[in-house]
This record gives sequence, structure tokens and C-alpha cells, in this order.
Amino acid sequence: MGLALLPALQIGLFQRLFYHVSPVWGFPALWVLFEWLRSWLFTGFPWLYVGNSLVDSPISAWLPVGGVYLGSFLLVMSGSLLFQLIEQKLKLRTFIAWFILIFAGGHLLNSIQWTLPSTHGPIDVALVQGNIDQNEKWQSKHRQRFLQLYHNLSLDIQSSGLVIWPETAVPLLYRYSDGYFDSVMADLPKDTALITGIPQQANPNSGQPAQFYNSIMVKGAGEGLYQKQKLVPFGEYIPLESLLRGAISFFNLPMSNFIAGPDNQPLLIAKGLKIAPFICYEVVYPEFVRQQAQESDLMVTISNDSWFGHSVGPLQHLQMAQVRAAENGRYMLRGTNNGVTAIIDPKGRIQVRAPQFEEAIVRGEVYSMVGHTLFSKLGSTPILMICTLVLGLQLMQSRRQFKLSAL
Repeated sequence: MGLALLPALQIGLFQRLFYHVSPVWGFPALWVLFEWLRSWLFTGFPWLYVGNSLVDSPISAWLPVGGVYLGSFLLVMSGSLLFQLIEQKLKLRTFIAWFILIFAGGHLLNSIQWTLPSTHGPIDVALVQGNIDQNEKWQSKHRQRFLQLYHNLSLDIQSSGLVIWPETAVPLLYRYSDGYFDSVMADLPKDTALITGIPQQANPNSGQPAQFYNSIMVKGAGEGLYQKQKLVPFGEYIPLESLLRGAISFFNLPMSNFIAGPDNQPLLIAKGLKIAPFICYEVVYPEFVRQQAQESDLMVTISNDSWFGHSVGPLQHLQMAQVRAAENGRYMLRGTNNGVTAIIDPKGRIQVRAPQFEEAIVRGEVYSMVGHTLFSKLGSTPILMICTLVLGLQLMQSRRQFKLSAL
């Protein structure tokens, strides 16, 4: 209900200020600015952007140019032109010319190799999907069974490459996990790097109420510990906690007392590669991912989408990870508890994926990438500036028309 207020405000502003000028430019410009607003307002929830749908289309090559906001602009503008054509306010040849521009431009852009594989050579990767029931995950009586599950699944991995476990795969606190990981790494091939999600207590000896980081760490052939910065409202923390927690039982969720990690954390290092890590829905933030990925060789995102059940949510989440890969020209390794676990190439295409709701191991080869896309260099600023300029000009035109009609 709260999120619905934003498109309501967007349409209200358009109807009042821009509708009588021309919807062809004003409507997509306002749409994009409200998508951007949704990326940071009240910590942000940038889900279901229109531009995400470009990723598996013939015009996906626009994504490394201007990112998801440019994709949204092109698609919403196309819809505005179609509306004008139906209303007989636009000539057919103008409508056709616009679509030729989008598709021809996408075809030409697709030939550009923004990033290239480094001389490092291919890296063997294995992503382990445990398919653990969310209702049992944090119950202590099941802890040993789940620890043994990931240990056993990883025994099937023969190559000394990169192994990915999902978000909070290990139901142990970080400070109690050394013995377990010593056992796991002893059974994996030598020089294997294991990346896994694990909860970390923030203040273990302070005497204060316990708080936790949602973390991802490297064991074996690498190093690093990253603490999640973008927390899920009501899932990992409670906004206005002093008022809501205890007032309504819905807000007393397990693991909803995480705190955000600090800014500017170093990248993870595994197998000699610099890896940009993202936990759960951090991957849906275009600018956050861009900033983290600029100095990386590849990207890793881990998640536990069990909360979505059998809905379309996990597939939407996968699609957004694909968009981030295409925007930044980097491989994206996506490890999840019950799907969708996948290897995504630098153009946003799924190389291989696991079936949902099954124990599985996804294997493949990836490359560290060098170079940058236009989006990774400039970010969303150009398209946001264009949209702001368009609305400014249209607002001036609207005011002139209002003054003329008043005369």
C-alpha cells in the first residue's frame, strides 16, 4: 500500500503539470525519475523496473550503455508513442522510425565488446543449492543436519576452483564456525576457495542486546569478510522498531535484528580474483552494484529466496541479477538456497541454472573481465539529467500555454 503511493503521485503530477503539453517525452521522463526515487527513498525498494525486461530481448545491448533507467525510458516512450498513434496524434512513419532506431541501435550496440576476458584463464565454479526448508532453517535441532548437508554436497566437487554456498547457508555464528570449516576445507580439493553466507554477531562481548551482520566470507584460497549494507525492511530490520516490535506479532520475525555493515568495504579475494559481493536484494540497486563492481574481476550474489515460496519472486530476482551483469559487463555467480541458482555471463544471459526446489550443484567456467561498459563509467547520471531537463522544458511550455489560455 505504501509503495502504491509513488505511482499514484507520479500520475497525479503528470496529469496536472505535463499531460496537456505532450506525453511522448514528459511521461517517460517522469516515469524514470520516479523509478530512481524508489531506489533510495526510505532506504529504497527498486523492484520491478520496466527496463529489467530488456535483458532477454533483442535490444538488451542498450543496458551497458545507460543501464536499467535508459531501458525504462525507451520502453515507456515506445508505449507513449503507441498511445499517440492510436489517438491519431502521431504519424505512422514517425512511430516506425522510432522503433527502427531502437532495434537498429540495439543491433549495432550488440557488436561492441565493452569488456573482455583477462589472461587469467577460465575458473571452474560450483554453486551449491541445499534446498533447506525455511521453517526449519534456524531450529537448533536441525542445525547439524544442515551443516552436514552442505558438507556432503560439496564432496562431489572435484576441481580446485571456486565454490559458492548461499546466504546464511551455515546456521552458525561466524565466531563459532572455525572447526566446521576446517573439516569442510580438508575434504575439498587443494587450493579451493569457498564463498559462503554466514551470520556474524556484531557486539559479542559488549553486554548489550545482540545484533548481527548478514555476512559473506571466503575460506581456503582467498580472504575477506563482507557485511551486508542494504537491509530488507521488516525482513532484516524493523523501521521504527521501538514502536512496532512487540506491538504486532507480525513484526517479531526471526533474524530481523540485523544491522547494516559499513560503507567502502574491500572486495573479497578468491583464487587471485577481486570479487564484488552482494547479499540478497543488494543486487537490485543499479548504482550500488556499479560502484562495487568497478574494480572487480567478477560478481557474486548470494540469496535465500525461500521467503517467496512458489511465487514469481525468485524469477524476478534472477532477472535483476541478469541486468546487473549486462550493465557492468561482468560474470555474475548467483547462489541461492532453493533457486534460482545460476551462472550469468557478461551480457546478462544465463549460461546454466539449477531447477528450483531441489538439491543441486551448478557447475561451469567463468572468466575475470577487464574493461568497463559506458554505464559502469558514467552510471545513471546522464539519463537522469536528460529526464530532468525534459521535465523542466515541458514545465516551462505548460506554464506558457496556461498563461495564453488565461488571456
